[in-house]
Amino acid sequence: MTIDPEQLFVDYQAKLDDVVRKAEQVTAGLKAASVTERSDDGQVTVTVDASGNVTDLRIGPGGRQGPDLAQSIMATMRRAQARLADAVQQTVPPTVGTTLMTELADQYRRTYPAPPPGPRDPRRTMRLGADPEAPPPARPLRRRPAPGDDTDYSNRGLLR
Repeated sequence: MTIDPEQLFVDYQAKLDDVVRKAEQVTAGLKAASVTERSDDGQVTVTVDASGNVTDLRIGPGGRQGPDLAQSIMATMRRAQARLADAVQQTVPPTVGTTLMTELADQYRRTYPAPPPGPRDPRRTMRLGADPEAPPPARPLRRRPAPGDDTDYSNRGLLR
């Protein structure tokens, strides 16, 4: 069996062209991917691109300000970033292959995991008793008496 070097080159060139075509499809799909998310109260709208960067931020009139506004922006941005894996899967054509798409989606999910459910507004929450999620209170530390310390104050005052 003889190997034709010309045919090897043609086969290699065809594979290389296919890889370049798929890379261009992935690049175009990533450029087109973006996610827009709204805060629960509708006052904050954040759009992120495929890199997770904020490309648009809109804040409604009135509403929150200061730390509450910052917290709402960050939570909304994290929710948008967590949806990037699905957005990329929709914009990148399936012709690039399922293995590549699975790896790409997994990378997005590792980079931008779904945020935990947000804390409730403490002004709207009534708590009775101890908080079950709070760590137990620390026990006060007691100083050990040094050698020679007199702990019996019966025959003199507390102040030395």
